Amino acid sequence: DTYRINKDYIKTMPFSEFIAKSSIVSYLSDKGDIGRVLPLYWDHSGDDYLMQYQIESVGGAGSNQLKTYQKLIGAEHTVMFNPTGLINDNIASLVNAKYIITPVLPDDYSRYPVQTQNLIKSLRNFIDSDSLKQRIATIENYNIYRNDRSLERFSMIYNVKGIESDEEAITILKNSLFCVSDSAIVDGDLNIKEDGEGKIDVKKYTPNYIELNVNTTKRGLLLILNGYYPAWKAQIDGKPVKLYRADYSFQGIDMKPGEHIVKIYFKSKAEHIGFIISLLTLIFVFATIIFEIRMKKSVRR
Repeated sequence: DTYRINKDYIKTMPFSEFIAKSSIVSYLSDKGDIGRVLPLYWDHSGDDYLMQYQIESVGGAGSNQLKTYQKLIGAEHTVMFNPTGLINDNIASLVNAKYIITPVLPDDYSRYPVQTQNLIKSLRNFIDSDSLKQRIATIENYNIYRNDRSLERFSMIYNVKGIESDEEAITILKNSLFCVSDSAIVDGDLNIKEDGEGKIDVKKYTPNYIELNVNTTKRGLLLILNGYYPAWKAQIDGKPVKLYRADYSFQGIDMKPGEHIVKIYFKSKAEHIGFIISLLTLIFVFATIIFEIRMKKSVRR
């Protein structure tokens, strides 16, 4: 039977047993903080190798990222992860790239083709753009940098501007004069200009449910660096609130001063419809069984 075939002949193994953990993964695993990794031209830049070891990559768990995210990183014409558009301080900060992996770059790259030379130059400019990127390790011919410019997964922003155009949003975000650590843009007419302070405690964080304790001295935007999608919903102190598309591809909530419990959760209409269909099917099956039983009893009589 199927059970015996699975039990005796098909041996399932954890990912770690057939693909060894590399030295880079071992090093990053020891960090243990909530932050993503930006793998620039690493062997595993475009696959889910990091994710298999519970290390979040800015490339996600594979291809087919959200359309807005792909456009933000300059990969709107492909469903695959393309790290080129992430060689930008603001964008790397927004995607919560706390660690950056790059090849060890040669000092003399004149012998390489022009395209490769330009790539090396752009990587050098990106890494050397400020003192907030610190090289913390060199492993397997790759450098690992800690990006202290990276935004936290959750932060309070008190300078918020509403805009209507997607193209304008991307232009603003990629402009080095725009400081993503204290300013944000959102879809619509939300405009905030305050001088506030906030504290955020993460109570629960799962792929489909987040619970936060937010304390803010002024009105501001709670910026959540997870992908915006209409099926995501939000509550403040148990009451539904609008979830804004913030910084083009992420989530934002308009917060009033004070201490609040914030919940963000995924609620898909398709999932709800599927549940109803399954329930109706189950009712139909039971009704059919009961009908058959009664019919048999009536025939016997």
